[in-house]
This record gives sequence, C-alpha cells and structure tokens, in this order.
Amino acid sequence: MGTINGMVTTYDVAENKIDVSPVLSMLKLPNTPLLNAIGISNETVDSTRYEWWDDVLPVLKVKLAAAYTAGGGSLTVETGAGKKFKVGNVIKVENSIYRVTAINGDVLSVAVVSGDADHAANVDVELIGDAQPEGQDYNDSNYEQKVKRYNVTQIFSDYVKFSGSQLAVKQYVNEDVFLNEVQRKLKKLKILLERTAWLGIRVDPNDNSGPRMMGGIKYFIDSDGITSTNTWSEDNFRAFLKLIYDNGGYITEAWMNASTKQYFNSLNSDKLIVTQDERTAGRLVDGYLSEYGQISLKTSPHIPEGMIIVVDTSNLKIKPLSGRNMAYEPLAKTGDSVKGQIVGEYTLEFRNPDGAGIFYIQ
Repeated sequence: MGTINGMVTTYDVAENKIDVSPVLSMLKLPNTPLLNAIGISNETVDSTRYEWWDDVLPVLKVKLAAAYTAGGGSLTVETGAGKKFKVGNVIKVENSIYRVTAINGDVLSVAVVSGDADHAANVDVELIGDAQPEGQDYNDSNYEQKVKRYNVTQIFSDYVKFSGSQLAVKQYVNEDVFLNEVQRKLKKLKILLERTAWLGIRVDPNDNSGPRMMGGIKYFIDSDGITSTNTWSEDNFRAFLKLIYDNGGYITEAWMNASTKQYFNSLNSDKLIVTQDERTAGRLVDGYLSEYGQISLKTSPHIPEGMIIVVDTSNLKIKPLSGRNMAYEPLAKTGDSVKGQIVGEYTLEFRNPDGAGIFYIQ
C-alpha cells in the first residue's frame, strides 16, 4: 500500500472491521421464525455475565392447607403462602367470602362477609380484593423481593478464505464471490443463534479452558418455569395452561415443531364437512381458543418434536455485548489468499420465565 500524507481516514485503512450486524438483523430467513419475530436488540450488555431483576408474579390463588369448619374464625393456607396476604384482603373460598383481620404465619384470622361454610383441605383460597375502613391505622404489608437472574454471552464466529486466483477468475454469475460467501456465513450464524436461543444450556466456566454458553428458552423454563409431561389430549393441554395461568403467566403464544402442530390441526376434525368440489385437502390451524385466551400457534424447525413451549415473546431479548455486534474483519495475509472472520457475541434475556411453560408429550 502507498504512503499516506496528512490525515488518515477510514477509507485509507483496509483492516478496519466491517459492522455486518444490520445485515444480520435484516435477514428474514424462513428457518429463523423466533428472531424474525423479536429481532436483535439495539440494547447492549456491558459484561460477559449479564444480570437482571424480575418482579415476582402476583399470586392471587393458594391452597387451603387444613380443613375449615364454619365459625372457626381462621384459615390455614399452604406453607409460605401467608405472606402473600395482608390485613384487609378480601378472599373467596368456594362460595364463601371472608375478610382477613389478622395474620400469624400461614394462619389467616377472618371475618365472615358472606356464606360461611365448611371447606375441605386443598380447595382454592382466592384473593379477590381489599377493603379498609376510613382512618385505618398502619399495618405491616408484604414486600416481594425481586428475583435475580443471569445469563452469559456466547461467541459466534465463522471464517472465509479464498485464494488469490479464485478471486481473480471470472464467474458465471454476476456477483462478488467473497461478499456472497460472507452473507452465506451470516445466514448460517443467524440460524445457530436461533437454535441457541431455543435450546442453549448455560455454561459459565471459571476460566478460559472452555467457552461460555448462553442459556436458552428451554433451559430457563426447565429451571424456573412450569413443566408438565403427559399424553396428548385437549383436556391435558388445558390443565397445563391452567398451571401457567394460576402462576400469573400471560398466555399468548405456543411454539412447537411443525410435526407437533398436527395435534391442533386434528382437533374437531370429525366435525369438518368437505364438499364434493373441494380441491384442497388437509387443514391448517394457526390459533387455539381456550378459557385462558386466544393463543397463536407458531412453529420453529429448531424445537424438538413432542414439545409445546408457551411463552410471551415480549419477555425475550437477544442482546449483543457492547462493541461485539456481528462484524467482519480481514485477517493478516500469510500467503496467496484472502481470509477473514465474522464474529459476534450475544446473550438472551428472558424476563419472568416462571410465567412460561413447556408441555412435554409422552
């Protein structure tokens, strides 16, 4: 390269990195449906270990731990549930309504509001409201500590290398073979990023003897969310949705492999009427309506068969490490070839995985 006099600009330095993260974000591939939906965040993380704090999901329903006899004056709820209530809360047990007047551990002293009756153990105790008199004195309330969660960043990389002769010869196609290869590798890396977002297992080594690996959606739900293993039936699936609903989860989307979606496509198939002139066979269902809301049914080829993941994707973000967006940079020339690397470092933020769930089909 010639000698440059005066100011050196970016146009004069061949070894500058080329930021290809906008290209990565714009690539809408058929086999990256999750990343197509949530994108890659412009927010960055500042450490290879990324921590965040989740609010505790509100619990509005607990179990009665011991049988209650009408006129007993107190209800014993399941272990640790007493702290979910405060004096003045209005609760419902079956068809009876009570107001909490005092709390001692998991024993709630109550005043009857309506319909006092006997209640067996394990029935639901539902929080339905709060009622306070005028001029109420101070009472200790409950404070839910936030939950700390973390993930680590994972390095994704690939390489390109062409001989000087290959770059010099003419092609049958009118394209830059080197840039085309960079784009092809970007597509591959985006697919790997999607697969990791679904299936990654978090590995946080103490030294550089092994790579960091970010935890994916399945990892966080298996650790902190709702899981159920059962044979497929609509009743079993609804029971699974109820577990998420009762835990405060927001049920909007269900993700699965295309082969697993056949379970939904076949629902109520015995009620279909096909006319004689119908030219299309088969049935495609893209939504499921239950008492817990309308659920969008979405597929990803990277989710194993026999698994339905119910997750609110607004709680998911793919974030790059600061200064480590996907970029291409040429490597030192060591012979008659041109080579370079594509490298980026990303992690997954998954807010409130305790409000998501996986239904494993036996």
